[in-house]
Amino acid sequence: MSYDLRRLLIFFLILVLPAFVFKEYHVLKSARQPQHVVVNEPKPAGPKIDHHFVVVYISNGANAFVEKSLHSICNQDYRHYRVIYVQNGNDAKTQKRVEDCLFGKKFGQRLEILSYVTPVSVAKIYKEILQDCKDEEIIVQLSHHDWLSNYDVLKTLNETYQDDDVWLAYGSRLEYPSMKKVGTLHGRPLLNQQRLMKMPWSQASVKSFYARLLKQVDLDVLAVEFAGDDGVDYNFMVPMLKLAKWHVRYVPQAMSVHNRLNVPSGQPPLVLGKMMDQFSWNLQTCAHLAKGQQVDANRKADLIIMSHNQPYRLDVCLESIFRYVSGLESVYVIYTTDQEHQNLYLQLQEKYAQVCFRLGQNAFKTVVLGILKNQTSSSEFVAVATDNQLVQKKIQLGECIQAITQTEADVFYLNMESEGMLSKRNYSHVLPDRIHIMQPDQKTMAVPLNLVLYRKEELLHNLDKIDFNSSSTLIQAWQQGIGLPQMGLYYEQSKAVQLN
Repeated sequence: MSYDLRRLLIFFLILVLPAFVFKEYHVLKSARQPQHVVVNEPKPAGPKIDHHFVVVYISNGANAFVEKSLHSICNQDYRHYRVIYVQNGNDAKTQKRVEDCLFGKKFGQRLEILSYVTPVSVAKIYKEILQDCKDEEIIVQLSHHDWLSNYDVLKTLNETYQDDDVWLAYGSRLEYPSMKKVGTLHGRPLLNQQRLMKMPWSQASVKSFYARLLKQVDLDVLAVEFAGDDGVDYNFMVPMLKLAKWHVRYVPQAMSVHNRLNVPSGQPPLVLGKMMDQFSWNLQTCAHLAKGQQVDANRKADLIIMSHNQPYRLDVCLESIFRYVSGLESVYVIYTTDQEHQNLYLQLQEKYAQVCFRLGQNAFKTVVLGILKNQTSSSEFVAVATDNQLVQKKIQLGECIQAITQTEADVFYLNMESEGMLSKRNYSHVLPDRIHIMQPDQKTMAVPLNLVLYRKEELLHNLDKIDFNSSSTLIQAWQQGIGLPQMGLYYEQSKAVQLN
C-alpha cells in the first residue's frame, strides 16, 4: 500500500511541478523582455486611489545637473507626494545650489534634505528614510545625475499602482543628449554573473516600490556588507525582486532621462561633450569639403521657439540647440505661462542671456509677426519650433539655406524621416547625398512647427492672413488657411526627436 502511495505521489509531482516551473520561467522571461510586458489595466471596480509617493533623490558629491533634476521632481502635476533630497558626501557648492534652487519656493514645504558629510551606503540611507515612511507609501527612486522625463510621471505611476498586484514598477528611459529610448544598459561585469540582474529594471533610472516591501529586507546586513558602495542600489533591489516575484510591472512610457554627459573628469560635462562634438564635426566638414561642396558659413537664420507652461522642457530644448545647431542669427522664445511657472521662465532668461524672451500672453500673433518684421536681423530665413523639439545631431543652417536657395524649395524639414522622396535628378550636382527632395502633403503639414526652416518673407505673408493666439491654434489655422508648399527638403536621417 505504501509503495502505491509513493508511486502516486511521484506521479502527482511529475504533473504539477512543471506548471510551477513554467510559470516562474514565464515571469522572469517577461521581465527581461519589456517590449512584451505591459502595465495591467486598473481594475474597473472600486474608487480610484490617490497613492502617496515619496520621491528619493540621492546626490553623490558634485552634481552639475542638480537643479534640473529637482525641478523635474518638485514640479510634478500630482498633489500627493513629498521629496527627500539626500546629499551623500560633503560638497558645499552643490548644497548651496540646492538651497538657492528650492528654499522659498512653493514646494519647499514638501521637501526634506538629508546630508552626510562622509558618504554612506544606500542601504544605510534608506534605513533612516524608512523610519518615517508608512507601509502603504510608494517610494520612487531617481538615479544620480538623472531627471524625470515629464511632469506626469507620478500620475502614470499612480495609474499603475491602481492594480493591487503591482508591488514594484519601473519604466524605460531616454538617454541625454541623444534622447534615444532604451530599456537596458550594459552595466558592470557583476551583472552578467547574476541572472536576476539581467532584467531591464536593474538599470532603470526610476524604480518604484511599496515601503513595506523594502522594510522586509535586512538593511542592517546590507549596510555592513556594502558599506563602501556609494550610490549603487541593486544590492538591496535584488532581495525586493525575489519578494515581489510576478508583482513586478514594466511601464512602457519613458519616465526618466539618463544623463550620458556624467563623466568622471575635472571638466564640466557640457564642455567635454561640446569638445567631442566639435572634433567629430570638424572631421565631417573636412570630408564635406573634400567632395568640392563648399558651404557658405555666413548664411544664417533666426530661430523662434514657442513654449507654453513647459520651462523644464524648454531648458532641455535650448541646451540641445546651442550644442548642435550652428548658423544662428537671433534666437527668440515666445512663451505663455501661468503664475506657477512664471519664476522658472525668469530663471531661464538669466541662464540664456543670448536669447530674446517675449511674453505672448495676450498678443501672441502680434509678437510673432513683430519678430518676423524685425529690421535689425539681416537673415532672410527663420526656423520655427515648439519646445518639445530636441536636436540630437549636428545641424549647419548655412548648408540648409544654401540647399533651399539652389533648389528654390519652399521649406526645409529638420525633423522628418525619409519618406515620399522625389527624384533630385535636376539638383544632384548641388545637393549632398544626405539631403532629399519631397512634395509635402497633409501629413507633413500637420507639423509646421516641428523645427522647420522657412523663407521669412513667405512665412510672414502666410501668418498674416490667419488668426491664432497660441502655438496650438496656429497649427490648426495653418492646416485650414495655408496652402501646401510645392517642394520641401529634408535630411535622410532626422536631426531631432520630439519629446513627450
